[in-house]
Amino acid sequence: MIYALCYGPIFALVCIAYLPVLLAIIGIFGMMVKRSSLNKLDVVKQMGGVAEETLTAIKVVAGFTREDRESQKFEKFSENTMVVSKQASATMALMVGLMKFSIFFFYTYALLIGSFFI
Repeated sequence: MIYALCYGPIFALVCIAYLPVLLAIIGIFGMMVKRSSLNKLDVVKQMGGVAEETLTAIKVVAGFTREDRESQKFEKFSENTMVVSKQASATMALMVGLMKFSIFFFYTYALLIGSFFI
């Protein structure tokens, strides 16, 4: 970077000007991915808790013939987990796509600005 600032200061500063935009994108979508991942982990933890609770008390559940109710309860948590997982995956895919777009845009931007200095 020092080399670039010494031999092409204007071009180096123009390229460095894009850095805050890239860091803002990383920060914003990083927070979004973190939040969706934590939501996904919470839902999976709840589903695991329901399964563990049911399997621990399987004699009681079988004794009162509550298998259907417990099965429906687990199915509800399972569907909720699937929805949250899809949302987390979509957020991650959006973030990766936007990051790749930003990086390739930066390459194009640097080539365009560099062409003015030739």
